[in-house]
Amino acid sequence: MNNELTPKSFIKNSIFFIVLIGITFFILFKDNNLNDIIVEFKNSDKIYVLIGIICTFIYVICETINFRTILKFFSYKKSFLSILKYPFIGFFFSSITPSASGGQPMQIYYMSKDNIEVSHGSLAIFIEFASFQFVTILLAIFSFIFNFELVKTFNPLIITLIIGGIIFNFLILLFILCVIFSKKFTEKIANFIFWIVKKIRFIKIDSLKEKFYEQVEEYQRGAVFIRQHKEIMIKVIFITFIQVCALYSITFWVYRALGFSKASFVEIMSLQAVLYVAVSGIPLPGAVGASESSFLRIFKTIYPASVLSSAMLLSRGISFYLFVLISGIVVMYTQVILSKKKNVLM
Repeated sequence: MNNELTPKSFIKNSIFFIVLIGITFFILFKDNNLNDIIVEFKNSDKIYVLIGIICTFIYVICETINFRTILKFFSYKKSFLSILKYPFIGFFFSSITPSASGGQPMQIYYMSKDNIEVSHGSLAIFIEFASFQFVTILLAIFSFIFNFELVKTFNPLIITLIIGGIIFNFLILLFILCVIFSKKFTEKIANFIFWIVKKIRFIKIDSLKEKFYEQVEEYQRGAVFIRQHKEIMIKVIFITFIQVCALYSITFWVYRALGFSKASFVEIMSLQAVLYVAVSGIPLPGAVGASESSFLRIFKTIYPASVLSSAMLLSRGISFYLFVLISGIVVMYTQVILSKKKNVLM
């Protein structure tokens, strides 16, 4: 399987991503006074903004720790800094490709360039993904129950997105658990799905089957590892919990940066957990557009209308756009290093 994005595909995805950002900000800010937003930024507490930025790096560091823990088990003596690039690479390519489809394949590709076997790299990514899925759905369900009275007052579209997001992510988690604990049950479900898909004549069933079973095979290797090394999985889940909380907490630090303190840390973070799950199933690069508009609808009960756009821009700016920029620089630097090594070998 070729995990490398072609230059043509990369350029195409990047252009689509940039255009999507442009359209999103035009729609969201055409009726807002940009001077007011700039003033809000200038008056914000920079200490809290800095804490928010630090939280993005905690997010990356946690994923790095998880990768290092798993790869160390397979006797890869990689430094922390050499592994640090993988979360950045995953985030960047997930952000510019629909449904975050490019992140994991590109992580595997760059791991293979560092002489990490594809099977071991795939396993590390599977365990990190399974752990992330478990933590996000757990926090989403808790947050939905915790904010149930407030959620009932949301726009029907947002409520649909939240419920749909929870169901979508729960089904993914259920599939992972099925793969881990019952290969036969997984095959029965797969055969039933393929039977339905076969009725849709324009879908190439053979190609779909091949990709599916290839993915299941990778998951099975991960399943065996998880069953045999539960202590590692517990450690990974604990670190992932810190990772996700760091990401969700950025919204709280922005809230404090803009001078507000009425809502608690748990309230803000739980609303962010609901927001994350609501847009996670939308097949747009980085959920651009969906995340911004959903923020404005979900957090309008927390912020005054005059500050809401500033809060969204600062929160999304720290947790996503700044992160994409830094990740892009890391990818470029990594690619330059690889090119130099290739030239030396030639």
